Amino acid sequence: MSARKILVPYNFSALDRRAVRFVIDTYAGQPDAEITLLHIYVAPPKIDTRQTAVARKMKRNLSYFSKTINDKKTELELVAQRLIDAGFDAERVRCQVRPRRKALPADIVEAVRAEPFQVVVLSHSPGQVSRLFKGNTFSHVIHALVDATVCVVS
Repeated sequence: MSARKILVPYNFSALDRRAVRFVIDTYAGQPDAEITLLHIYVAPPKIDTRQTAVARKMKRNLSYFSKTINDKKTELELVAQRLIDAGFDAERVRCQVRPRRKALPADIVEAVRAEPFQVVVLSHSPGQVSRLFKGNTFSHVIHALVDATVCVVS
């Protein structure tokens, strides 16, 4: 039996926790379910930090950013452990933390196509005015994917 591969983009919001709850309620106990939690972060710019006092101060800020990324990896592993505790096979729960390469929706679509995942579980916060100007992640992902089921948790 082939695995049902499920991608859950995760950005540590309350709605993302609800998306994980949806995955647990829907897929826990299914031996073919394979879950990937994906956190995409904005990478800091690459700068030469050797030359000036300001550049050295920026280097300290960059090391703080690296620590923050490591903290997010640890937090994501705790979410993965929650899935395992809910009945998912530990070998079928993965975490991916990687820098954003393009726009967030394009990175999610790229991840779905690379595996390929059959199901994508996205969170969506209705009613934000900012979406009128920048669009929203889930609509971009839905329009870009053809051979995947997209579940939107709000």
